[in-house]
Amino acid sequence: MTTNWTYKLIVMNNTNEILLDSVSLPTYSPEVSHVAVINHINDYLNKNYNIKTNVLRCLKQEKNVRSYEVEVVESCSVTNATWVDSTEALRYLNDLDQSLLSEWLSNSEEPVVPWFKPGWREEMEQWIKNVLQDQTVEIEQIRSWERSALFKVIAKNRNYYFKAVPIIFSHEPSINQFLDQHHASYVPEVIAVHPQNNWYLMQELQGPLLGKTNDLHQWEQALIRLVDIQKKSTLHITNPSSMYCPTRPVTSTIQHHLETALYKLYQHKEISTHTYNVLLESVPNIFRKCDQLQHSNIPLALEHGDFFGGNIIIHQDGPVIYDWSDSTLSHPFLSVMVLLEEVEHLFSKEAAKRLLDEYLEYWCEFDSKDRLYDEYKLLKTISPAYYLTVYQTYIFTTFKDNWDKQQIVDEYVRQWII
Repeated sequence: MTTNWTYKLIVMNNTNEILLDSVSLPTYSPEVSHVAVINHINDYLNKNYNIKTNVLRCLKQEKNVRSYEVEVVESCSVTNATWVDSTEALRYLNDLDQSLLSEWLSNSEEPVVPWFKPGWREEMEQWIKNVLQDQTVEIEQIRSWERSALFKVIAKNRNYYFKAVPIIFSHEPSINQFLDQHHASYVPEVIAVHPQNNWYLMQELQGPLLGKTNDLHQWEQALIRLVDIQKKSTLHITNPSSMYCPTRPVTSTIQHHLETALYKLYQHKEISTHTYNVLLESVPNIFRKCDQLQHSNIPLALEHGDFFGGNIIIHQDGPVIYDWSDSTLSHPFLSVMVLLEEVEHLFSKEAAKRLLDEYLEYWCEFDSKDRLYDEYKLLKTISPAYYLTVYQTYIFTTFKDNWDKQQIVDEYVRQWII
C-alpha cells in the first residue's frame, strides 16, 4: 500500500534563522515516496520561496508525516515566507510544527554521516570542480540518507554522478574503480575516487533500466557479464590491494550470527514472538543445509548483493551494472536469484530455467551441472536467512535511522517462511 506523505521542512540559513510560511513550516505532499529521494524538495523550495537549498536528512518519519532538515546554500531574497530566529519561531508555529522544531532544536547528537552536516556540500563541490578542472559545472542533489549521498554533475560536454558512501560501504568506490579497469563496458566509467572520504565520480549512464525492458537478450547479457566479473574476481581475491570488499561466506555467517541476529530482531520488536518462534524452529534445518554447503567446490567470488533490473541500465548496446554497495566475497550464486525471479515473472519459467542453465554452465569446471543445480536450489532456500543475518549483524547496527529496516526484515522473513 502506498503512503501519501506530507513533508514538513525545517529550512535554516547561516544566521540561525528558520523559514516560516505564516504559522507553519514549509509543507507539501509530493508524489515521490522513497525517503532518500529529495531533489523534489529543493525544486519545491526554489519554486515557491526563491531559495536554493541542500537537503541534509530526514529527521523523522511518523504516521504519514516526514520532516526534513534543509540548509540554504545560496543567499537570496525569499518570497512568500519570512526568516525568524529559530527559538523565536516556536512562538508562532502550530502544535505539530512546534513539536517538530522543538525536537530538532534539542537534538545534540552528532550526525552519523558527513553529508548530514551543514557546509559539507561546499567541500564536495570544490573537489568535483577540481577533478573536472571546470569551475562552471552545475551540481544537482538527487538523494540523501544514511546509505549514501548522490548528486548529478552537469558539465559542458557530458554529465556525471557523484556518490558518497558511509564506512560500512567504504569498499564501493574502489570496487567500482577495479571493475572499470578490468571490465570497462560492464560498469560505469569511474572518473575519480577519493578513498579517504569514500567518494567517487562516475560517468552518467543514459538508457532504460533493464527492469523496464522486455528484451530477453539484454537480461541474458546482464547475467553473462555478471558471471564474467565473478569468475575473474576469483583470481584477485588473494590480493586485497587490488580488490577489497567484505568477506562473508554463507555457512560461517549463518552458523556464527543467525541466532543472535534473530534474537536482536525479536528484542527490538522487529519480529513478533510468533514469528521469532517459527524462525527459531527452522534454524536446525538451516544449519544442516549449511553443513551440506560446506562441501561446495565453488570458490568465493564477487557477490553483487542487490543484482536486479533496477541496478542495471541498457547503455548504448549493452547492460551496465551499478550500485555495488552491498557487494561482498561470498557464494556467487546468491547474486542471480532475484534477477531470475524477475525473468520468470516478466517472461516465463522456461526462460528463467534457460538463463540459469546458461549461468551454471560457466561454473562447470568446478562441479557437474547436476550438482551445481542442486547447490543453487539448496542455497536459494537459505538465502533469506543469510541476508537477514548480514543486514542485522553488519548493516542495521551501523545506522541510526534505518528508515527501510522494517521493510527489509519483513521481506526476508516472508521469503524464509514460504
